[in-house]
Amino acid sequence: MKIYYSLGFYLDPHTGRGVGSYNKIKQLLALCDQFRSSSYLIKRKNGYLFNKLLNVTFLWFKDVFELLFQTCRFDVVILRDNLLFPIWIARMKGVLVCSEVHAVPWEELGQSKVKHFFVSLYRLRYLSLLKKSDGLIFNNPSLRDYFQESEGIYNPHLISYNGLSLFNDYPFVYAREESQRIYFVYAGNIYPWHGLELLIPIVSELSSKIEMTFFLVGDTGSSYARKVQAMFEELRDCKVVREASADVLLKYIRKADYCFLPTMDTRSSPGSPIKLFDYLAEGKRVITQKDCPGYSDVVESVGDGILVNFYEPETAVQKMISEGLSRSNSEIEQSIISKSKDMHSWRFRMLQWIKFFKTLKE
Repeated sequence: MKIYYSLGFYLDPHTGRGVGSYNKIKQLLALCDQFRSSSYLIKRKNGYLFNKLLNVTFLWFKDVFELLFQTCRFDVVILRDNLLFPIWIARMKGVLVCSEVHAVPWEELGQSKVKHFFVSLYRLRYLSLLKKSDGLIFNNPSLRDYFQESEGIYNPHLISYNGLSLFNDYPFVYAREESQRIYFVYAGNIYPWHGLELLIPIVSELSSKIEMTFFLVGDTGSSYARKVQAMFEELRDCKVVREASADVLLKYIRKADYCFLPTMDTRSSPGSPIKLFDYLAEGKRVITQKDCPGYSDVVESVGDGILVNFYEPETAVQKMISEGLSRSNSEIEQSIISKSKDMHSWRFRMLQWIKFFKTLKE
């Protein structure tokens, strides 16, 4: 299969969006007969409006060039956040167009200072692109439900979560002192929709019942992040690490016996968190929200983790203790890594994509 992948953003492998796109490109390069990709030229720094205009113009001309002047005739074009893609050229060339859908963008734009008029224009353009697409790739079934029920978009679709970026050849158990103290970790970005406030009463209750330490690792530099970090610093048996580099995050994930993954019910879709697959790639047992697509079903699939309702902290703690909280070991980690490789690797995800594209061509 011959695929062209067009990304309406700068491909930064140090961001969640960049990590996902980078791994998709890596796997598609290996799996496709021919594959090409394009993205923004300049990383956004100073001069936002100028850089945005330059990036959009560059990507538009690059898309036109790839479709009209390359000797390769693509079977499928995959779009992510590229609202100005010249879809009429793809139609003229008989190329299928599939759009990735990772969020309801105007929900997040509506929380910013972007004026309502521009948000409305963005929404109209975004919906127009989805309706014109031959296929849609949603990263969460809740997102599909929103666009079907609220926007009337019923195009052929695929549900595809993120995948594992890192693999160990063997489980890695962090060397530490001999004790029964259990380490819990949250490692990643700190934004309102992550629901970290939900962990405060849970960590407080746990520390009164068992010998444990909770590590809150990550930083976005925002006033919200500082507020959350300050609240956790007030708790006993809690340590806040204000660093977000990949090496530091990985160090503390490897140190964990359990990794927390809460989510706040503030958006139409909870998404598909990269950090969940980073946890699994290190063989860690994940404690996440029950009955939450993209979270609980993934944890259940590897057969080792704990599903709780973070909105009911006392019940959540009881459930965790009833599961028999324990230190991690090589056997546990090996089992989780092995199952995750089979079911949640990026290669497995991209094979699903290619199968979906072939059904669209039939």
